[in-house]
Amino acid sequence: MEDFITKLAVSRKRGSPEDTALKNESRGPLIVALQQLGYDVNGVAQGHLSTLLSSGFPTNSASFCNHERIEL
Repeated sequence: MEDFITKLAVSRKRGSPEDTALKNESRGPLIVALQQLGYDVNGVAQGHLSTLLSSGFPTNSASFCNHERIEL
């Protein structure tokens, strides 16, 4: 996440095409990491909405089941 934030700040400040491309390239790994984090949070929650809500992650609906995927 730190890599993307740094590259985002640089691309906004200078705005060169290279800076923008570097930022865009770092976005993919950030998305993968956040998806994995969401999957891990779902695994720890084990179908318990209260546990998921305590994580700070948003839920997709009030009805929560063991196999629901969190959209990040």
